[in-house]
Amino acid sequence: MKANTISEIVDFTTDGQKLFTRIDESDKKIIVMVNGFALGGGLELALTADVIVALNKAIFAFPETGIGIYPGLGGTQRPINRIGKGLTKYLVYTGQILSAQKAAEIGLIDKVVTWDEMVSLIANPDLLEKNSVTLSEKWQKLSDYFDNTTVEALFNMDEIPEGMEKIIGKIRTKAPVAMKIVETLINENLGPESELDHLETIFNTVDALAGLQSVGKKPPEYKGR
Repeated sequence: MKANTISEIVDFTTDGQKLFTRIDESDKKIIVMVNGFALGGGLELALTADVIVALNKAIFAFPETGIGIYPGLGGTQRPINRIGKGLTKYLVYTGQILSAQKAAEIGLIDKVVTWDEMVSLIANPDLLEKNSVTLSEKWQKLSDYFDNTTVEALFNMDEIPEGMEKIIGKIRTKAPVAMKIVETLINENLGPESELDHLETIFNTVDALAGLQSVGKKPPEYKGR
């Protein structure tokens, strides 16, 4: 990838980070209402809000590691405040698409509403508050697993735990360099600006170029460099 292109990406992401931080740190109560796809940057924008509500047809995902890069606008950091490190790793590592209902189950969003309810809530925003959830046994096990399993182990383990075959198979199609950066960012949890530190590294990889060129086509086989 050309040096000037990487510089432009870094500048764009830095500006995006500043904007998202202004929203996140606003004294006003910020409510996001999702009607449709909240993927990558769209989900990162939603996560700057105090309260997130969604229509039933909304979907949520971080697809970046599937195209050789990683979320750079808070996607490795802000979800931790809502769902913890384990489930943040699960979502970013796998790129798993969540329905609105499942996103609410894990606390990624606060409420699933109908259109009429959404219109009513727009008129009465004080009725909306951040929701706290207790994870089901299934989600708690998944959270614990990713909390305690390294990226290196996910890529190299010979004996895959029962029931994890599909998830780990999906992970092994992702870009290894991006995955390791994500792991570091989530483990360190230094805040959204820490994502800027690795942009030049990731966009200089062969995998990032292959991944970005593959959008809308067959996914590439990543080389780990």
